[in-house]
Amino acid sequence: MPVLVFTCPNTDQETPTRIATDVKTLSAAWKRTLQIACPHCGQVHRTSVREAYIESALRDAGDWLRRVV
Repeated sequence: MPVLVFTCPNTDQETPTRIATDVKTLSAAWKRTLQIACPHCGQVHRTSVREAYIESALRDAGDWLRRVV
């Protein structure tokens, strides 16, 4: 099952979260805030589940478009 991806605001590198993107998990966690220990810059970042979900969806859509064009 795919997981949400967070982008480090300092390095612009992607980091997976521990949140699987099934409907039940997203629904339960939609309003929660994540604290992510970033392996890229060493800081702890705070982001919402919905922001990580939207970011992942946009990235996946961009990847798909590049393959079909």
